Amino acid sequence: MASTDPKKIVTEIFFAALNAVNPYNAARSYADKIKSVYEKGAFNKLVIAGFGKAAYLMAKAMETGLNGLINEGVIVTKYGHVGQQPLAIRCYEAGHPLPDENGLKGTT
Repeated sequence: MASTDPKKIVTEIFFAALNAVNPYNAARSYADKIKSVYEKGAFNKLVIAGFGKAAYLMAKAMETGLNGLINEGVIVTKYGHVGQQPLAIRCYEAGHPLPDENGLKGTT
């Protein structure tokens, strides 16, 4: 039976909304679609590129979902947003909102 406690209901809605917009979760669902197209022979090289505050989480989702199919990749994200370095995707932390030298390095 569903809860009738308003505080619990609001808390459940809040966390469901956060989960729905989580960059890792959003990208992970697309990784499955990309893998399906790749396995059908639609393309033979897979390159990942991304930028922005959510780029690292999305890159990790791609790497997990595509399980070794990524040939190369690069992302540029805000300082402090890169966790464990992905295997096939180079990560650059850079200035945000103002670009800096590291952001330039990530684009070359």
